[in-house]
Amino acid sequence: MVSHRLAFYPSPYLEYYQNDPETYDYDDLFADILSQTNNTLRFDFDVDPEKFKVVHHPISHLTIGQYKNCRIPVSSAISPTLYLDFILRNFYFDFDFPSVINLKNQGIFPRSIDKREESILHFNIIS
Repeated sequence: MVSHRLAFYPSPYLEYYQNDPETYDYDDLFADILSQTNNTLRFDFDVDPEKFKVVHHPISHLTIGQYKNCRIPVSSAISPTLYLDFILRNFYFDFDFPSVINLKNQGIFPRSIDKREESILHFNIIS
């Protein structure tokens, strides 16, 4: 794998969803994505040496929100299954998703974090 992007566009009405999920069922399916005020949560991985800059643009990083230069180092790429588990546990914790998701064979990726990035706050993926 040379690159990937896993993105989550949370509903601006997530709090309402947790309090009244039936109402959300009638909302426009793509309203969250088309909204100009959405905040994304994205894991990126790209081994392109032209893009990589230690600490400033890590090979694997987490971007929070629509901020152009928000890149939190991540120790390695993550699988779609692990990403889905992360989103469901942290944003839809009212449901019992862990019993549905099997993380045993999620895929293991080699560490891609630079030693200098390990010395700052980062996400460490442990398989």
